Amino acid sequence: MTAPAVAATIGATALGLLALAVSGGLGPARRLPPGPTGSRRARSAERRSTGHRAIARRMQVRARRPAATIHDCIAVVDRVARDLRSGSSPTAAIDEALAAHPHVLIDLRRQLVHGCSVGLVVEQARAESAHERLVLHALRASRRAAGSGASVFERAGETLREHRVWTAERRAQTAQARLSARVLTAVPIVFACWGIASDDGVRRAYASSPLPAISTAAGLALNVVGWWWMRRLTRGGA
Repeated sequence: MTAPAVAATIGATALGLLALAVSGGLGPARRLPPGPTGSRRARSAERRSTGHRAIARRMQVRARRPAATIHDCIAVVDRVARDLRSGSSPTAAIDEALAAHPHVLIDLRRQLVHGCSVGLVVEQARAESAHERLVLHALRASRRAAGSGASVFERAGETLREHRVWTAERRAQTAQARLSARVLTAVPIVFACWGIASDDGVRRAYASSPLPAISTAAGLALNVVGWWWMRRLTRGGA
């Protein structure tokens, strides 16, 4: 190939590249609109985000709710049983008991206020604590039991009272165990400090040999381990 032909080829290539650059062919790539797959992914991500926000809002609402105590649950089942024995209808007895103790089964009470059926609400309701779950189980069992169902609530009240007594006894034993752990942790340290402060022989032993200091350090380490282990054992009974 001759020199003029080579020059002409290079010139044509340069002109072509210049034309592409001017027309935007070598400019930044244009983003295409999302296709069907991208749209589905965006909608799915938006739905997940909305669901997460809804769950977070529900958790915040539940965290702000006052917790129903076992005393409230006992009062609810006792009142329902008493009203059923006196001739009240199950719907009226349940509604009045929950209205008198609004911290128990809040969602169920709200649906009853809105006019929902008692049977449907009781079957679909959920409870937050173990005490409320027992009350809810009693409500469901009473719907299936023959007669007024007052005996179901009476047995539920007895079970809750037994659980309350057992819980109080467990807390008392836990408090006693923790007090014993504190005493057993503090007494060796107090005696060691008292011996160092009051006995010259003890001070000379610490000054003349590293063995007393090593023994003291090992004893303190074991003391701390024992204190931690006792707290771990009694943590569930608080």
